Amino acid sequence: MGLVENIYTLKLINMDERTHAYRLSVEGLEQAELVFDRDALEVPAGAVAELLVQVRIDPVHLDRPSSEIFFILEAQDNPDIRIRQSGRFLGPS
Repeated sequence: MGLVENIYTLKLINMDERTHAYRLSVEGLEQAELVFDRDALEVPAGAVAELLVQVRIDPVHLDRPSSEIFFILEAQDNPDIRIRQSGRFLGPS
């Protein structure tokens, strides 16, 4: 069996008064890999960005069909701007 992949659409609203470059990561499942085509995403002040990302994992690392994961978004220039949003990763049942 190959890797299990889930696709997510994330929306980011930069409510600050200046542009920020953000880094995205995922937590919650050991060995999970975030597939995103950029190291950082620059979002102008007041703008909305829509991100299409994949999370994939070898099914041997899944111990249940549904697991909670967390997307972490951090501004590279300001560590105080950090968002942690939960999601679900669905594996084989």
